[in-house]
Amino acid sequence: MAEPKLDKIKFKNPHDRLFCEIYGDPQNGMDLFELALTADEFNAFDWRTLRAQPTVHFMPDSSKKQMDLLYSVRSKKSGAHCRMVFMLEHKSWQDAKLMLQLLEYQTAVYGKQMIPILPILIYHGREPKWPYNLEFHQDLTAESPEMIEMFGRQVLNFIVRCVNLRRTQVQQQIMERKLETRQILYIFDRIWDADLKMVAELLRMGQELDDTRRKVLIGKAVDYICRVRPEITREMIMEVERVTIPQEVFTSPFLEGTLESKMQEGAEQKARNIAQIMLQNNEPIDKICRYTGLSSGTVRELSR
Repeated sequence: MAEPKLDKIKFKNPHDRLFCEIYGDPQNGMDLFELALTADEFNAFDWRTLRAQPTVHFMPDSSKKQMDLLYSVRSKKSGAHCRMVFMLEHKSWQDAKLMLQLLEYQTAVYGKQMIPILPILIYHGREPKWPYNLEFHQDLTAESPEMIEMFGRQVLNFIVRCVNLRRTQVQQQIMERKLETRQILYIFDRIWDADLKMVAELLRMGQELDDTRRKVLIGKAVDYICRVRPEITREMIMEVERVTIPQEVFTSPFLEGTLESKMQEGAEQKARNIAQIMLQNNEPIDKICRYTGLSSGTVRELSR
């Protein structure tokens, strides 16, 4: 079953949109696994087998709740006989109901396929610390400590692996390992106190990318900044870019739209000039429209 297109998904906020747009691509998703897993754990998998799982398959009625991302990967040692599912849950705010949400999601997946699931929280909320328990038993212990102590292993439990992008140590790992999407991970960390200095640093980091990756990653990062921090406009970002990026390597993913717009304006003006000459030669309006691509209404307006 195919994954629904991102433009068909109703994202609750721009944080979720950027996360799913970027990390729904397995090439980018690898960065999150490098941060979430130990070196031994990471090396246990054959990452060539990494596949995105269609979350709508597990929760068809996703009008109210939607898993963020699911990935499956095979063991390097056992291959087809050993798979793991990674459940990536993204949070840009502190959610006290995370564990119940993940319990529901895991139940939905297990209802379709009995494969081990590792839930992973990717957090970058306004408050730097994640304040809630990441082990289901800890929540149960608060309500009934004696029963958990007595029957602990017989009571359902799971533990969530957490990647807190607001931690300085995590940001250092991102930069030291030169992760492919470090520009996105950087902006997730800094979005709450974003300013033009931060924008300049993001643009400098963008120069490390080839043209295609720069247009995708930095372009989406800029759109994200403008949505979350509307006081930072595209015009301001374009001005920072002019000052920050050397002209000899200047290939702006932001100015391209402006340049294209100017080219379109120039082409339209040229068509208008041709139409005026044809009108002076008493050419019929339908012929002028065919030659110039202008609408009949525009040609009539020029004839006045």
